[in-house]
Amino acid sequence: AYRWRIKSPVEQVVGTVRAFGLTERLPRMVRDTQLQNQVLFDPPSVAGWDWGQAWVNSNTLLARANYAGEITRRPRPGVSLDAAALLRANGATGSAEQVVDFALELAVGGDVDAGTRSTLIEHVGGSHFNFTQAERSGALQGLFYLALTMPLAQLA
Repeated sequence: AYRWRIKSPVEQVVGTVRAFGLTERLPRMVRDTQLQNQVLFDPPSVAGWDWGQAWVNSNTLLARANYAGEITRRPRPGVSLDAAALLRANGATGSAEQVVDFALELAVGGDVDAGTRSTLIEHVGGSHFNFTQAERSGALQGLFYLALTMPLAQLA
């Protein structure tokens, strides 16, 4: 029963906040879920929310991508992801492969096909990877954005 259903907005937001340790993000979580069409404690009917594919349509996918963009846009401690600091704190700075594998482990449990992994490795610099350069160019922040918006990241 692994990755068989689509994450609700609450699962997506809470999971991201927990994975990245975004403590200052907690007060914004209600707003973040509302933007993805799940108003906490106010389901659309007594039956609750429609689950599964109801969370995936043109509006909600755009809201999920916007949320990932907001989290990864620019580093602000506790509010948004500081990819470089997170990677440094976990000793994942040595190679493009190490950086990508760490990001994928956080975002999707590491379960990606070889082609996706290879594309992300090239995104951060490939065989010419330089951590400082990838940090300055925004490639590290972009890596986490790409990981959070891939279809696999929408599944629980």
